[in-house]
Amino acid sequence: MRTDFKDMYALLKAVDTVAIVGHIRPDGDSIGSAMAIRYALLQKGKSAADVFFDDSIPENFFYLPDFEQIKNKHYIDKNKWRDYDLLIIVDSSTEDRIGRCTELRNHAKKVLVIDHHQNTTIEGDMVVVNPNHVAIGAMLYEFFIETTLEITKDIATALYTSMATDTGCFVQANTTSYAHRAAAVLIDKGIDIETINYNNFRLYDRNTIPGLAYALRNMKFFSNGTVGLISLPYKIIKKLNLLGELNQFKTFASEASGVRVGIIISERKKGTFTVSLRSHGNVNVAKVAEHFGGGGHKNASGFTLKGKYKKVLKDILNQVEKSLIMTES
Repeated sequence: MRTDFKDMYALLKAVDTVAIVGHIRPDGDSIGSAMAIRYALLQKGKSAADVFFDDSIPENFFYLPDFEQIKNKHYIDKNKWRDYDLLIIVDSSTEDRIGRCTELRNHAKKVLVIDHHQNTTIEGDMVVVNPNHVAIGAMLYEFFIETTLEITKDIATALYTSMATDTGCFVQANTTSYAHRAAAVLIDKGIDIETINYNNFRLYDRNTIPGLAYALRNMKFFSNGTVGLISLPYKIIKKLNLLGELNQFKTFASEASGVRVGIIISERKKGTFTVSLRSHGNVNVAKVAEHFGGGGHKNASGFTLKGKYKKVLKDILNQVEKSLIMTES
């Protein structure tokens, strides 16, 4: 655990132009924390605080101020990098997680890494890590409190988004009393909690209904019903135009009665499988993801595999079953 907010504050105070990047397939923690930093830097008079993601940005985060200013993969396709005093990498434990944004290292004088994963290997001139926090937003909340930086309504909106999405709206096992206390303070800042929670936890894209129907019809269970699997082959993803983070799919895979580990396998490209794992209690799916070169959190992790589907599935199930056995021993 490496947290030195005093040095981090001094570094941010000394720079004027900043690029902020998060991971591919961006979620609420990555987007919310990046935008919170943007608001704080611009509030302090910095001349540039640009947010980049080498991916599409989910539209459900439209309520975040300056949402339209986020530079996505389409922007990166058409524009050249400018130079910055500082590159900030948030919510990414490994270099490959930020995609083409790694090129910004060549255009920044210094690099600051802010992460909360268990095994952070990504490097920087300063690395601030605390896996005890539920989200980067919780780390930044602590940073704002310790350095007496003002938490405006906009910053509070972004921090709440970060913490809420990484805890499943404060119901997952990683939820802490600190997160609840921080959320209470953020709510008192006047944030539109109904809009935030509706868009992140209740709203779904009705265009995904045919895909969800396919997923539920073909859902399978293993290990005496303790493992739930939803598998989406390439032809179905292409036919039904299933793009982005399929959060409602993950919910059905992991929350059927008796299930302790939910697996969703998406064949985004022919022979390339994006795998998301969700677990309950002490089942550590981060270890499973790390085995395959991925990572994440104890109860939520992911990775990418290439190969034949049957072999990929067999390997994943073997590792998941080992994780279940370790929990029982």
